[in-house]
Parts: sequence; C-alpha cells; structure tokens
Amino acid sequence: MNTNNHLTQLEGAQEWLRSATREDLHQILMNRPGAAYPEASDFLQFALRLGQTHYVVEAIKSMRALPLAVMRAAADLELAKDEEASSAAEVATRLGLELNAVLVAMKELNQAGLIWGERTPGAEDSINMLGQPHGILAHHFDLPPIPTDRCIPEGEYVPQSDGGVPASQRLAMLKPGEKRVIEALGRIFGMGTSEGAGYDADPELPVPRLLNMGLLFRFSEDVVGLPAAAQNAREGRDIHAVPFLPPNFIPAEFLPKLEHTISGKQKTEADSDAQDTQDRSALGSSLEVARAMVALINALAREQVPLLKKGSIGVRPARKLAEELDMSVKDLARLLCLALSAGLVSRGEPQPLPMDDTGGEYVGPTPRAYTFLEQSLAEQVSYLLSMWVSSDAAPWRVEGDVRIFDEAMFEGDFVALRRPILLAYCRSAEGHALSEEEFYQGLLYIDPWAERCAEDAEAIAEIREEAVWMGVLAEAEEGRVAATRSLRILFAETLAKEAELVCMPRPVPAPFSVRGQLNQELCEHVESIVPATVDKIIPQADMTILAPGPLPPEMQKELSLLAQIESPGMASVWRISPESIRRGLESGRTGTEILHWFEENSMGELPQALSYLIKDQARAYGVLRGGPASCYVRADDEATIAEIMALPEAEELGLEQIAPSVIVSLVPLHELMKTLAKHGLSPAMEAPSGQRISALTVEPYVEFLDDWAMRNYERGKPKDEALTPEECDHALHEMLVAEDGVAKAKPGKLNQLGKSTSVIQALIDNAIDTGRNIFLTYRRANGEQETMMVDPQYCDDEAVTVWHMAAQRIQQIALERIVDVSFKG
Repeated sequence: MNTNNHLTQLEGAQEWLRSATREDLHQILMNRPGAAYPEASDFLQFALRLGQTHYVVEAIKSMRALPLAVMRAAADLELAKDEEASSAAEVATRLGLELNAVLVAMKELNQAGLIWGERTPGAEDSINMLGQPHGILAHHFDLPPIPTDRCIPEGEYVPQSDGGVPASQRLAMLKPGEKRVIEALGRIFGMGTSEGAGYDADPELPVPRLLNMGLLFRFSEDVVGLPAAAQNAREGRDIHAVPFLPPNFIPAEFLPKLEHTISGKQKTEADSDAQDTQDRSALGSSLEVARAMVALINALAREQVPLLKKGSIGVRPARKLAEELDMSVKDLARLLCLALSAGLVSRGEPQPLPMDDTGGEYVGPTPRAYTFLEQSLAEQVSYLLSMWVSSDAAPWRVEGDVRIFDEAMFEGDFVALRRPILLAYCRSAEGHALSEEEFYQGLLYIDPWAERCAEDAEAIAEIREEAVWMGVLAEAEEGRVAATRSLRILFAETLAKEAELVCMPRPVPAPFSVRGQLNQELCEHVESIVPATVDKIIPQADMTILAPGPLPPEMQKELSLLAQIESPGMASVWRISPESIRRGLESGRTGTEILHWFEENSMGELPQALSYLIKDQARAYGVLRGGPASCYVRADDEATIAEIMALPEAEELGLEQIAPSVIVSLVPLHELMKTLAKHGLSPAMEAPSGQRISALTVEPYVEFLDDWAMRNYERGKPKDEALTPEECDHALHEMLVAEDGVAKAKPGKLNQLGKSTSVIQALIDNAIDTGRNIFLTYRRANGEQETMMVDPQYCDDEAVTVWHMAAQRIQQIALERIVDVSFKG
C-alpha cells in the first residue's frame, strides 16, 4: 500500500475544497448533512470528515447504481495499479459504458463529496476518492458482470465476465480447497488475510482462482473478502444483477436532473385507459380489505381476544377469529397489523371488562375504530391505504412458533423497505405494468442496497403480494403488476422531491399519515371510482341476501349484524341464519323491528321462509328477561326458573329465588346472560322499566397504547436528515470564517518528507475524537521506517502520545517524524 496515500489524498481534497465556489460547497453540504455537524473548524477537518468510513457509508447508501458502479470500478483499478488513480476513460472501458455516463456519475460523486478533482471532468481526468470505499463497495455491491481480479501483469488490467452464471452455481463448481476458503471467510465476517491475494500469486491456487471467478474481492495485496453475491449464495439465495443505467421504462421526469442526459431510451408512454382498468381491478381488493376491517372491529367489539403473557395472540384464539371472519390466519395477521398501524385496535384492559375476564390483557377496538365504522366506504379505503404504506410489521412471519403480534413481527425497518419497493412501480409510466425482472431493474438502479438489506429473503416478495392484497398494486396480464393511481397519489410528493435533486437523492421520508386524518386528494380519487352505493337489498328464498353494490355505512352495519357475509365484493351475498337473527335480537331489536327493517330496505316482498325464521326466533327469544339489579332474572314459566336454579353454576353465580318467577344473582348481568346462553336458554336483557335493551349497547374499547402498538412503527419512520438552506448557510459561513483565519496564520511545520504536520495532526485529532485506532508510520533516528498500530491518547503541535498496541506501552513521537497515518478498517 502506498505509504503516503492518506496524507496525499487529504491534502489534495483540502485544496480542492479551497478552490470551490460557495455554490459548490453548499451542494456538498446539502448532500452530506451528516458531515456538516458538529461544524468543521476548517476545510482540512471537513475533508477529513468527508472521508471517514461512517460518513462514506452514509453517503454511498443514498447513491444510485451508476455512481456506485463507477466508484467500484475506480477502486478495483486503483488496487490493480498500486493505488494509482484511474481516469474516466479507463473506468468507462472497464464498465463497457459510454464515456458520457461515467462523466455524469463523476459529477454526481463530486457534488456528493465522495471524489475530488475537476468539477467538469473530461476523459483523462482522474477519479480521486475520499476515504477508502473499496471494501465497503466490494463487500456489498457487485458489478454485473462480476469483475475478475486475475493475476495481472504490471500496468495491464483485463476484466472478465462471469458469463451470467449465478453465484450459487459457481459455488457448486468449487474444488474442496476453494470451498474451505469460502467457509473460513464466512465464519470470520467475510474478510481475512491471505498470501495468495498478491497479483504475482500462482493463478492455480485457491485464492487467485476464487478471485478470477468473482467469488472473492481483493481489498489489498494481502487481504481478501467475500463479495455480496457470494455471501447471499452461501446463505441460500441469489440476488439480482444491478443495472448501471436507468431502465428504459423510467421516464426522465423521475430521475435527478444530471441523469436526464443518460436516460434517453424510454420506450413506454402513458396509457390512461390501461391505468383506468388497473384501478378498477385493484379497487375490489381495497373494498374487501375495508369490509374485512369492519367485520374485525365488530367481532372484537363482541368479544375481545385475550393475549398471552408475551403480548401475542395464541394459536387457538387466532384460528377461531380467522374462522369467524372466513379468512386464513395469514390474512388475519395482515388485517390485524393494518388495524394496529391505523390505530383501530390496541392492547390493554377493555372498558368494560369482559364477563369472563382472565385478569390479563386483550386485543380490542380503540375509540377511533368506532369513528372508522361511521365513515363512508371511500373514506375507509383511503384511510387504510394511507396507513398501510406507513406500517412497520411483517405479518408473513406468522408461522411455526411465531404468533400474531410477537416481537419477531416487528424486528426490522419495514417502512424503509416498503418505500423503495412501491416507488419502483410508481416510477413507471402511467398504465405500464412491470414484469418481475423489470421491477428489480427499477428497484436496484434507484436503491442498489434494497435487496441486500432486506431482513429476510422473502420480504420483498411478501410486501409486493401484500400490496396487491391491499389494492395499491394491480395485477395485469402475464404476471405483470402496475401501480394504481391511489399509490401514485400517496408518493407524488416523494417523487417530486427526488426529481428536483441535482444529483444523488437524499432519503426522502416515506408517506406518513397521521392516524385519524384523511388524505383528501386520495379520498376524492377513491370516491370517483367507487361504485355508487345502493339502498336496496334483494332477499332470496334460499335465505340469502344479495347486495347489488356497495351499501351505505349504516345499512352495511345493520346487515352485518343480522346476516353473515358469504361472498364479498362490490356486489355481495349474505346468508341469514338463526344465529344471525338471534344476534340482532341480542342487540336490543325486537322481532317486529327486524322484520320491518328487511321490508323497508328490500326490493319486492320478503320470502315467507325469512319472515317465519325471524318470527320464530323472536318467539323463543326473551322467554327469560334479566335486569341490572346485580342482577335479576324473571320468567313467566316457573319450570324455567326451576331449571335455572338446578344449574351446576347456581352456587357460583350466587342465584337466589325471591319469587316464583324471579331469581337474583350476585354476578354482573352480562356474565349471567352468557352462562344461561351456554345451557341453551335465550335470555333477553331489559331495563328496570321492562323495556328491551341491547346486549351490545356499551361499546367496549381499549385505549390506544403507542408505546406498545407502534414502538417499531415510530422507530422505523424515516427521518429527513437533509439540512435546511438556513442550516447549510450557517455551517458554511462558520467554516469559511475559520478557514480564512487559518489562511492568514503562519504556515505550519513540515515533516521529513515535506508534508504539513497540521494535516497529520488533524488525522490524529480525529482518531482521538472518534476513539479509533490508527496505523502510524514514522522514521526512527537511524532513518528506518516503522509502522505500528496505536491508540492515540493526546496530540499537540509538537508530538503525539500513543499507546503502542503490540508493545503494550505508552510512547511519544514527534510530529515531524511521522510519515503516514491511516485508519484501521
């Protein structure tokens, strides 16, 4: 390694910053907000901070594929040429790209403070990198085709394609010795030293062969590591190739301004008719989710679900609730996670407590859930779509030992993962549906790290599937998927912000809707495509009810109480049963009221079978009547009273017969009613006046607990870390004032190689501030150089005091003797 690389790099970057205009510096600060605070004292400290590993990682994770590919190629060439910087023309040849594309990428990198040099680069201008991104890029970002680090004669570099062979197949073809190298590196976090890493090594040895196959990368002449493709293949998954250039279906309006000059291959045009078809196709899914949410809230209002000690829902209660809602456990997990994100359900003690309270916590509806039930269908759909985009849960993990609401469902930043996945579809032309391969091209060009940073291998596929389930994506012909206008509305602001950027996009926060508030534009759009509501239903002789279109909220609520949905959709089918009619009677309605409601809201006359069923259930219902006297039960039939007194639970319930037709009890009325119903009796609730009251008059609720329900949701919400123009101007002003003071001061001392000791001191001070160990090279009195790893303790204008790691002792070294300082790792 070139011993003076760090010092030369830092001094060059310092002069580059000094020659920059105020606009240039402003652009760098806007693109590198992490390096702006605490405020740099001068350009030397700012250059040092721009090259620190932490800030370099932060920056490159915001870059698109093209500038990353240029950086990776330049880093490979630099290592191959003993750290001699490469030109734009060499990098273009290395990548097989037109020179213009490389020059655009260099300008982006320059404005991001990741390379320094000419601000309007040409073919022969060098790519001088700040910091050491070599290992970061090679470890996480593969070039497609994978480059070959074959043993190259001096001054010659010959890249070789992998022939499109996936990394998993290349791993399967390895010899035993080569497999041992891969496994050994996998056990030590992917990096290790090897004598076979040199350019003059025997090309038939395991390490050179692995380098040639693209299954290792060379970090230096004696350090190698596992690239991203090999790591993922070793873990059992192949990752998709990252494209260098924008896919041809991304319109230029969705790309930063600099990239417009390399995005001239767009072939797809907006198709409004196709978009209309896609919106209508997806609407059915959105309406079904809204209907299922209403059913879930009603089910939890009737009976809150008890939680296990860890706060999750047990297997049996989950299956029971899924059966009641007629859906799979996986869809139930999706629905509950959505309800949680929307603040419609939460955990806690319901008010009032259930009749058979276990003393633990429950999942129940929140007060906001009852407001949701009163909203129109368009408002419900709009609210749920907005909340899902901001959800931070992984419902697909509910299997095996993982239960609904287990911690494992929230271990990951799924807001940050949803955002690029959904944006990849929104960046296509309106009406254009993407194949899976096109989707990955659009995703990985904009966000090359998305697939590698996914919490588990199936996360991306599951989020896409869930988006179709929600109706924000529409399935088209031949397995293609398209963004709906609803999704485009939700991300319109995000896309506009990205397009305004000059170069690399800063992380723009995902759409984040405040719970309880509606996105008015989205609501108006949904309202325009939701079919008009119908106010008449069609009862049929087979005890089914046909709703020929969406029902108004009040009518939907009433029908949900009196019938069970059998075929959901915009036109739905419901089934009447003795149990559903009894549920209506339990809600406080009389048989006459139920019959009148059906007659008033039906087309034509009611079938006789339906009338008989309602009258028959009404006759049997209310033979017993109970009131809140803490409480009482009365009946006209003394035999029924005797039957109740003979129940096994009579003593536990504290039953006492105070008259031939009246019993009092010590337990609450709800609990007594539930026990009698278990024994086949049909008690009705009444007020002290004798008037029938509803068993569901009191709406049970659970207070929404943000600290439980949305702990990861809030944590995972992306933060906009970009500086405001005012903050940027302030930081820039302070730096320019400090730099002007430095320029007027006397020149600093020089070391024995003529390098400024102020630069060396700045490197050491930075290591002390950040608590990092460094490699320090200095000249002894006899003129020989020694390199040692040290922990710097104190540094002034004359000398540095360090802890010598190998010798385990304190040592003081004059700054003028120090030749090079480089950071460990």
